Amino acid sequence: MITSADHHPRFLKTTIPPPSNHSELRAAPPGSRLELEFIHGCSKRGCRGNILHMNNKGRLVYPAAGCGVVLDIENNTQQIFNKHTDDVVCIAKHPNGDLFATGQIGRKNDIFVWSSSATSEPVAVLETFHHFKNAGVIDLCFSKDGTKLAAVGGDIMNSTLVVYEWQSQTLLGSCKAHSGDVYDLSFSPDDSKILLCGKNSAKFFEVNNGLQARQAVFSPRGVGQTVYCTCYDPSGNPICGVKDGSLYAFFGNKLVYKKDAHSGACYTSYRTQNGFITGGRDGKIIWWEFTSEQVEGVHLFRQVASLNLVDPIQSVVPSNIESDVVYATRGNGDLVKISNKTRVEVLLVSHVAEKDDELWGLCVIPGSKLFLSAADDGRLIMWDVSTHKHVQQVKVTNKGELRSVAFSPEKSHIATATKHGTLFVFNFDGTSIASQPLVNEKRAAEEVAAMQYSPDGSLLALGSHDNFIYILNTSDYSLKYKLVGHTSFVTHIDFSCDGNLLRSNSGDYEVLLWDMTTGKQVVKNGVNMEDVDWHTVSCTLGWKVRGVWKSDMDGTDINAVDVYYGKQLLASADDLGTVTLFHYPTASVHPQSEQYLGHCSHVTNVRFTSDGKHLLSAGGADITICQWRIV
Repeated sequence: MITSADHHPRFLKTTIPPPSNHSELRAAPPGSRLELEFIHGCSKRGCRGNILHMNNKGRLVYPAAGCGVVLDIENNTQQIFNKHTDDVVCIAKHPNGDLFATGQIGRKNDIFVWSSSATSEPVAVLETFHHFKNAGVIDLCFSKDGTKLAAVGGDIMNSTLVVYEWQSQTLLGSCKAHSGDVYDLSFSPDDSKILLCGKNSAKFFEVNNGLQARQAVFSPRGVGQTVYCTCYDPSGNPICGVKDGSLYAFFGNKLVYKKDAHSGACYTSYRTQNGFITGGRDGKIIWWEFTSEQVEGVHLFRQVASLNLVDPIQSVVPSNIESDVVYATRGNGDLVKISNKTRVEVLLVSHVAEKDDELWGLCVIPGSKLFLSAADDGRLIMWDVSTHKHVQQVKVTNKGELRSVAFSPEKSHIATATKHGTLFVFNFDGTSIASQPLVNEKRAAEEVAAMQYSPDGSLLALGSHDNFIYILNTSDYSLKYKLVGHTSFVTHIDFSCDGNLLRSNSGDYEVLLWDMTTGKQVVKNGVNMEDVDWHTVSCTLGWKVRGVWKSDMDGTDINAVDVYYGKQLLASADDLGTVTLFHYPTASVHPQSEQYLGHCSHVTNVRFTSDGKHLLSAGGADITICQWRIV
C-alpha cells in the first residue's frame, strides 16, 4: 500500500492530497525503454576544428549535443555514439576512415575513440583530467600513421598539448600549448610536427624533440593574426586560413606565400585529390587546385570555382564516393550537399544558438507524424518523425526569442510566444504553416513559458513570468480571463479533459486550481485535483508525478514532464542533461526508472508522440532535439 503522509518534494509550497484510489496503486518499473533514434540538429557552439567528416562508407560523421553522429545520407538514418556526459566540441578522423575520436568539455573530460560502424561501445578511452583539470578538451587530431592522438585542453588562456599512443593509452609527452583560443590541430603528413592554429598565432611542435615549439614567422610577407584552419600541399607544407580571409603557405615555420581568398575570415579547409576546398565568413566555398609552380618549396595553387551560400561556412568535406560533391555546414544551422559546384540541397536544419540562446518550445501535432519546435533564434520549425526531416521553417520574429509553442487540432492553429510576452498565431492547413501570422500581439508583460489549448480548442491559456495566466478566446484571441493568484512566475499549466478546470505550477513551487467557467481560483469546493482527468500532464508538481523528484534535487532541477496514457509512461527532463522514464503514476517517492543521456546541457522539454511510439526531448543550450524510439 502507498502511504500519503510524506510531503514530497520537500520544497513543495502547496499540500497536495493523494488521489482517492491511492491505496490501490502499486509501484512499478516503466515497462518500456528508450533507444536514441535520431538527433535533429548538429553542434556548433564551442566547437573547434572541422566538425564535419566522411567515413570509409560514405557516411557523414559530426558531433551533436553530447554525441557523435553517423549519418546515412541516402536513408537519412543515424548511428549514434552516446557515451559522453557533456558537450562534444571536437572530433577527429582516423586514417582508416572508420575510427573517430571525440572530446568533451567539463570535469569528466575523457577522449573516446570509437568505430563509426559499431557505435555501441568505445574502442578506447583516454583520461585527460590530470592535464586538462576541469576545463575539458578543446581540439584533437590523429597522426597520419594512425598510432598517435594529440589533444589540446584545459584553460583557454593556459592550455596544454598532450600526445598519446592511443591504443595502449600511453602518454608520449605534454607541454604548454597556447595562451588564447585554439581553432585547429593537425599532424604534418610525415608526423614529425603538430601544427596548432590559434588566436593571433600558429605554433609548430616537434613530435620527436620533446614537443619543442616554434612560433610561426609571418613577416615580411604577411602579418601576425588569428589562424583558423590548415591543410597541406603535396610536399607536406601547411596552407592556413587566416582572419583577413587570406591563405598563408608556410615552409617550415616561415610564411613564404600569401594568396587572397575570402572577404572575411577563412574558417575551414579540406584537402582534395588535386587541391583543397575552403569556406569562409563571407559565405563562399572556394575550390582550389595545385599548379606545377613552386615558390621556396611551396606548391602554388589557383582558384577553379566558387559558390556563395550567403551564411558563413563553418565546415566542409568532399564526398569520397560521389565525384564533385561537397558537404558543408552553414552558420544558419543548415547541413547542405553541393553538387557540381552549383546545386545546393539542404539535408538537415538546426536551430541556431547565438551567445546564450536556447531551445524550449516543443509540441506534437496529434494524429500525425509532425512536431514543432520554437527557439531563441526566432524560428518555428516543423519536423517529421517518420522521415527524420524538417518539413518547414518560419522565421517568426527578429526581435524576440520564442519560448513556447502549442497546437490546436480543432482550430488548426499553431501558437508560439516570446520571452517578452508577444503572442503569434498561425493557420495550419494540415501540411504547411501560413507564412503570415493570424495574431501578432503583446499579451503578457514578460516571458510566456507555458501554453496550452483547451481540449475543444475554444481557449488558449498563457502562463507568464509576470505571475499571471491569460485565458484567451480563440475565436478572436481576445482576453477572457486574467488569472491572478500566483506570487511567482508561472511555469506549467494543464487543462482538464472536459476543459472546465486548469491547474498551474509556479516558480515558488505552488500548485493552484482554476475554474474555467468563472476565471476564479478553486479553493474550497471539495475538488481533489489528483482525481481529475487531465487532458495533458505537463505540470511537474503533483502527487502522481512526485517520483520524478529525487530527494537531493531542488525545485529547479526538473524542467518538464509528459505522460503517454496508453502505455502508462511518464518522462521527465532535468538540468543534468538526463531524460528519465517512469511508470505513470509514480506511486512511490523513490520509483524505479530508466535514465538516458544524449543531451549535453539541461533538457528543457519532453513530449510523447500521439501514437506513443516516440519521445522527443529538447536540449536547452545544445539546441538539438533527440528523437527516442520507445521499445
